[in-house]
Amino acid sequence: MSSAFFLLLPHQEKAVIKPTLLSITKENISQELLLFITQNILDEKVSISTNTTLSDAGIDSYAVIELVLYLERKFGIAIQEKDMVPENFKSVETLTNCAFTYL
Repeated sequence: MSSAFFLLLPHQEKAVIKPTLLSITKENISQELLLFITQNILDEKVSISTNTTLSDAGIDSYAVIELVLYLERKFGIAIQEKDMVPENFKSVETLTNCAFTYL
């Protein structure tokens, strides 16, 4: 059984359970990134996995900035300048690992 904490939002007629940052996993982040990339950045004919090199898939520096902003907004984090290095942007997996350190 998971020991995740949840916040109840009492202002709604039915209780809505919103998971806290403690329940976010690397798998969650990876899947959210893959979904965002396929829906917003890449052509629908291009498929990628968590290990695909982003530059090989056609993701340029502008798209990387979009990914960083997406992560920051989606998960409420702020990726520091010291982590804005090429090795953190090689793949969805490396970007996920970087983002996860901020949770």
